[in-house]
This record gives sequence, C-alpha cells and structure tokens, in this order.
Amino acid sequence: MKTFTYIILGVLMAVLSLSSKTDLLGQERSIEFLETYSYNEITLNLDPGDRFFQLVNVEQSDPESSKLGICIAEKASEVWKYIHNDDFLNQLPDDTRFAWGIHQEEDPLTLFALKQPGKSFVGPDQSDIQEMAIQKDNKNETFSLFISFSEEGAKEWETLTGKNVDRNIAIVIEGKVYAAPMVREKIKQGKCVISGNFSESDVTRLKDLLDKPTY
Repeated sequence: MKTFTYIILGVLMAVLSLSSKTDLLGQERSIEFLETYSYNEITLNLDPGDRFFQLVNVEQSDPESSKLGICIAEKASEVWKYIHNDDFLNQLPDDTRFAWGIHQEEDPLTLFALKQPGKSFVGPDQSDIQEMAIQKDNKNETFSLFISFSEEGAKEWETLTGKNVDRNIAIVIEGKVYAAPMVREKIKQGKCVISGNFSESDVTRLKDLLDKPTY
C-alpha cells in the first residue's frame, strides 16, 4: 500500500492513500477546504443497534477525528445508499455530508463526516489558489506541492483554521478527502504545503488536477 503523510504548515497532519478511482460524489468544484464533524458527534446520535454499525467498521481510537470508519469496496454502494436514507439522516445535524477518502483499489474505503458549507461559511476554495509549485526534498528524494492563497483566500484560511482549533479540516478534491488534518492553532499565513512520500509524477498529477478550471 502506498501511504502519504500530509502536513499543512508543519501544524496539520494526517495519513491517507492516493488513488485514481472514480469520484463517488461528483462535486462541481475541484478543491474545497471544509469543516468536519467528529466521530463522537455523529455516532452518539445513532442508536447502538443502528445498521450503520454493521455496514461500517467504525473507528473508536480517536473520537475527535472526522474519520468514521472503513468498509470494503464491494459494500461501498450499499453503505452510500444507507447513509443517504432520510431515516438515517434525520438522526444527524442537517448540514452533515459524507465523503470517501482516497485509497488504493485493493484497500478498504474510509468514510468521513463533513459539514456542508452554508451561506455564512468562510473558507478558501480553488479560485483562491494564487500559486502552486512542486518542491523537491533532495535528502529523501520526495516531492511536495506548495500552495499560496490570494490575499482574500489567506484571510479566509485564517478564519477557517481559527474556528477549528483542535478539529479536523478536510481537504476535499473532486469529492474525495485527500487529508483531514487536525488544526492545532490559527494559521495566519496564506500558505499550505501538501507533502509526504510523493513521487514527482504523484505531485504533478495532483497539481494538474488543481489546475482544472472551475465553473
């Protein structure tokens, strides 16, 4: 399995995998930085006998994480249908949104709990990306992607991280969660680095994805 560690300004960190599997959500925007719900905030709303716990292998190691659990790929459509059933959603906050994490095809899928952004949401999106650059770590022969936000995007990034100290922020690209790092402090610089065990082709593919125009 190919695993990557994503570090945002040395403060935010999460471990996930990269995949080229088809997007299951079909989001219109290529990249979103979204607030999340924690495992406890979702599961404590559910009856202990809810079928969700039979379909998803829940994660109890970190109750503050937005990572709810995993399921095998063969069950993904069944899980997706169940968690979008009105009876299930009525137990949860109205703005609850689910997304799969990226993964290798042979690995299980990871389910995350996000917050659907409302009218008052403040946070950067793809249109706020001012600059991207591929950087090389000569010592480890790995590559990272540097992202710089516009002035307005930097202010929104500061607001978003300030509101979510000790909570996850999900980095969602074409509907999939690439990382759900924990915010440790407000980030005032409008910069973000996605780094880890990347090859140059991995980072180039990610950069090309973020270079897609939005409509």
